[in-house]
Amino acid sequence: MNNFECYCEPSEGEPCEVWHATWRKARKKHICVECKEAIDLGERYEYTFIIFEGAPSSYKTCEFCTKEMIRIRRKHGMNIIPGELACALVAELRGDL
Repeated sequence: MNNFECYCEPSEGEPCEVWHATWRKARKKHICVECKEAIDLGERYEYTFIIFEGAPSSYKTCEFCTKEMIRIRRKHGMNIIPGELACALVAELRGDL
C-alpha cells in the first residue's frame, strides 16, 4: 500500500486551442515540470507550448518523465497534460487506469 495522493482537479476534457511539443537540447539549466529535477546543459527535454482557454503556457519536461508519459499513453490510451504525470502514475499504481 502506498500513501500517494492526487490533488489535481478533474479534467473537463476541453481540448487546447494550440498544443505543440518539440524535443530540444538544453542550452541552460531548466527544471522539469513533472519531477522538479534539473535539466542540465546539453540534456534533451520536451518543450510544450499550449494555449488553453486563451491563455498561453509553456512547459519543459525531462527525457525520463516524457518517456514515462509516452509509456502511460500507449498502455492506457490516455492523454496526460504537463504537470499531471505524478497523478497518472498514482492512478496506475492504485489500479484506477
